[in-house]
Amino acid sequence: MRKAAAAVVLASLGVLAAGCPLDPRTDPKEDLMISVRAFNDGVHWGNLEPAARLVAPELRARWSADAERVAKEVSFSFYEVRRIELREKATRADVRVEVGWWHVRALIERKTTLVEKWVRRKGTWVLAATEIADGPPIGG
Repeated sequence: MRKAAAAVVLASLGVLAAGCPLDPRTDPKEDLMISVRAFNDGVHWGNLEPAARLVAPELRARWSADAERVAKEVSFSFYEVRRIELREKATRADVRVEVGWWHVRALIERKTTLVEKWVRRKGTWVLAATEIADGPPIGG
């Protein structure tokens, strides 16, 4: 009887762990989308410190300085994730993001499409590079 009760408890814990957000078996694409949204929301709303935490550590200081400079000149109207391509067994990803923005002095909205290069390190997605796919450089 005790063995049966223990088996039920263990099985219940297994079911609960399967839905736990800390479960190492979570879907890499879902994890990536959470990071992409958090990063782009931070940039969009000017919350640059939380966004910077999602930039690869070796690029973070430069990214933060550039982002602070651009934030003084540019406002963002929207962003939209257009496509996600997981590569190399879901350890790298290219994320195409369309961004609407304008110079605070000109008030002419522009669109730039970016390809964000994300890398999964120790189970965490970090932004490793950004390339312009279409449109003018943001702030340029």
